[in-house]
Amino acid sequence: MSARMKWLFVILVCAIAPISAFAEDLPPVVRAGFDAYSAKGAEAAWAAWGLEGGQKAIGQASQWTSDDKTKFAAALSDAAKNYGRPMGYELIRTFEITPSYRTIHVLWRFERKPLFCMFVCYRGDGDWRVLNFFFGSDPREFLPESITGMPPARQ
Repeated sequence: MSARMKWLFVILVCAIAPISAFAEDLPPVVRAGFDAYSAKGAEAAWAAWGLEGGQKAIGQASQWTSDDKTKFAAALSDAAKNYGRPMGYELIRTFEITPSYRTIHVLWRFERKPLFCMFVCYRGDGDWRVLNFFFGSDPREFLPESITGMPPARQ
């Protein structure tokens, strides 16, 4: 193998490695919601993430309601109007609390501005599922200062 071929191989491996690491850290249910949003909109993402009838945010009402779904769809409609079309997503970090429970932080890319998302996922006796989902434009609400490099948001 020539030196040039070796360098091309190294570049290819380096380019593919982050993609495969990303795929392993991101549960399929999270990817499915982003894909559903891109294809069919907010209600499809809601369904793909399994939020219908699921557990609501920790410490709040026990289940998501149809009103929550309406607010979710409206917030994503506003995001599309204000931030432009969605352009994909990037994994920021995964925090594995146990092998079956993790938080996943994602940058949801839009043309003009991102949204920051946090998923709390659990894998019981089978596939991963989303227990909680949070999103917004301020990364300080979802990420520690050690990642954002910004002081905490004022309460």
